[in-house]
Amino acid sequence: MKFTILFLTFAFICFNCVAQKNPETFKVMAWNILHGANDSKDGKAHAVQIIREINPDVILMVETYGSGKEIADSLGYNFHLVAPEEQL
Repeated sequence: MKFTILFLTFAFICFNCVAQKNPETFKVMAWNILHGANDSKDGKAHAVQIIREINPDVILMVETYGSGKEIADSLGYNFHLVAPEEQL
């Protein structure tokens, strides 16, 4: 259900950008951050730095292992978890 809502929201944004006379662009980043960026010293801080440099409007993260909210909060992004919390 959450995936459906996320997908529909993304599709709505894409449709609105295409439908406008002067379409706006937005940057989407998909990243498998591997074990929540916990495998190296300062891994989460490094992940935040990389995301900040790329400056995406939307980021999709895989393998956050509970780090997603902390990373999103560090960047001022909204955080939405798709997986059931018992799978964290």
